[in-house]
Amino acid sequence: MITQSVFVPGVYGHELLAIGPAVAPYLQRSLRDTRRAPVFGGEEERTSRIQEDRVCDYAWIFLATMFDRPLAYNPDPRLRDPQIQAMDVWLDRKPGNR
Repeated sequence: MITQSVFVPGVYGHELLAIGPAVAPYLQRSLRDTRRAPVFGGEEERTSRIQEDRVCDYAWIFLATMFDRPLAYNPDPRLRDPQIQAMDVWLDRKPGNR
């Protein structure tokens, strides 16, 4: 679940974070995936739908969390896109990423 004040990764998210930087190349590919990322269940589903959360948003948040990068989540996806693009560029320039 993603909100402006909290990121709760869920069971599989914790597994990804536990694997660590080894998953970064796979998540980086997802930074370009703008498909909707459906969330199921109550308030989280409603919030995700309103915020138009996408696959790229989740990839960005996982990567930012993993590498302790700045993260300012905005409910408007157009305002998240520049940060997602900046993460993609940062990863391309990061030594040893490829």
